[in-house]
Amino acid sequence: MTMKSFGQIVPLQGFMLMLAGYGNSQEAGTRDLYRPAVEEELITNIKKGHELVAGLVDNDFGFSLSEWHKYLSTHENYSKQYKFSRSWERVEKAILTEIKNPNRADLERHAAQSNNKP
Repeated sequence: MTMKSFGQIVPLQGFMLMLAGYGNSQEAGTRDLYRPAVEEELITNIKKGHELVAGLVDNDFGFSLSEWHKYLSTHENYSKQYKFSRSWERVEKAILTEIKNPNRADLERHAAQSNNKP
């Protein structure tokens, strides 16, 4: 699929961007992913991204973007797909930026807590 901000991405990259907090947008007929400013939307995107990545991959690192990134970057079955060359530079930049986000641990904790609510 082609996203305005990232170019042609594969589903696994899209799922990881969602785990990073990005959400879908279809403004003016273009498809894109954006990172919302509202924490509630970020948490919703993180939870959906986790659900999609965990459903595709044979492991589960919860909401830890860093652990998912390490695993997918080095796993022989997933790294080629995750590092899809046409868009990898932009995807990786977004993922690494979010991993370095000083609020990331709080977002992951909030996602886990809200996931445990009935």
